[in-house]
Amino acid sequence: MKKQEKKSGRVVPLRLNILFLCVFLLFSGIIIQLGKVQIFDGETYKNEVEKRENATVGLSVPRGKIFDREGNPVVDNKSLRTITYTKVKGVKQEEILKSARQLADIIEMPQEDIDKLTETDKKDFWMQLNPELTQDLVSKKEIDKFRDKDITGKELDKKIEDLKRKRVTEKNLQELTAKDIEVLAIKSKMTSGFQMAPQIIKKDVSEQEYAVISENLANLPGVDASVDWERIYVNDGLFRSVLGNVSNADEGLPRERLDYYLVRDYSRNDRVGKSYIEQQYEDVLHGTKKEVRSIADKQGNTIRTETVSEGKSGKNLTLTIDMELQKKSRGEHRKNIKTI
Repeated sequence: MKKQEKKSGRVVPLRLNILFLCVFLLFSGIIIQLGKVQIFDGETYKNEVEKRENATVGLSVPRGKIFDREGNPVVDNKSLRTITYTKVKGVKQEEILKSARQLADIIEMPQEDIDKLTETDKKDFWMQLNPELTQDLVSKKEIDKFRDKDITGKELDKKIEDLKRKRVTEKNLQELTAKDIEVLAIKSKMTSGFQMAPQIIKKDVSEQEYAVISENLANLPGVDASVDWERIYVNDGLFRSVLGNVSNADEGLPRERLDYYLVRDYSRNDRVGKSYIEQQYEDVLHGTKKEVRSIADKQGNTIRTETVSEGKSGKNLTLTIDMELQKKSRGEHRKNIKTI
């Protein structure tokens, strides 16, 4: 009997020792892992957090003007009150929709932007507004049929989404109100741009629209009220073919020279010279962007913005031509044609 008690007494400490050893090894593993994260990966995670909390955005500055040899303007810039939206990493569709609705209560979108909306745009928007009804558009049996064909993952999601979209009817689209369509036009602008690149929502806004949005920027994450520019060619068509053209924000960088501009710190939606003088002197006329940093909290909400650098307008360019002389020459040429 005593032998059994002694044997049992030895087993208990042995089990405790094994348990303590397991706990020790477990905690040792955790400490080693924490040390690895802090020492080896700490800088990486720190940089990632800083990227999310402190996002720097480059803002467009006025392009340099072009003058003739007498100092008369040939190409100028017109200032426009503009509303922009900058999409940051991790922003949710629900947050974008909320901001679009807030903007729709303040600004009126141009008819041309509304006319650009496609039937697919409207169907996708109806589906976003009606998630429960959208879910019922495709049955579980139909989804299982796709799976039986070994369709999985993203391909399966796309098949289901396409089928849902196909089953949204004209009657469903008629449920969208005029306000819904305006919200969609704004949302389409907000989602069409590149991350960390300001996307123009509306330019040449009224003083009232500009003032109201400026007062409510704290409640409109990613939205900004700024002054943009539009290229003006002063003398109508005179010398126009030589001056060239500048791309608009929708066109952005020309595809054939994309890499050339990207390595020079251009953004994809930057406006650049497309031809002749505007293109040839791009480096002179472009200028240096204004840089603004958005400081966000842990939840990604913008707390404040601060200017990193003021930027600098593009340099002006003086041509050797005399525009007044060109005008007189054109006038004489037209007279001669009429007399023939």
